[in-house]
Amino acid sequence: IVSVFSWGPIGHSLVARLAQSQLDSSTNNWIQNYIPRNLSGDLSAIASSADITLNPMTNPLGSKNWLWSRELHSAYIPD
Repeated sequence: IVSVFSWGPIGHSLVARLAQSQLDSSTNNWIQNYIPRNLSGDLSAIASSADITLNPMTNPLGSKNWLWSRELHSAYIPD
């Protein structure tokens, strides 16, 4: 695979669910402080938040305010 350009909400959700299943209970409990209560501590429910925030189609009034965070969204690993 040379590169991946888009996972979409399903891909993000699956990776978040897998990642959360690998957390120890102490770390998972700590993360719960940062997930809205109405989401029942489910990381997969917020996995696409960066895409939603940075996309002018889904955040037409505020996406430009978050351009600084674009580089935080992806991991670039050299070959």
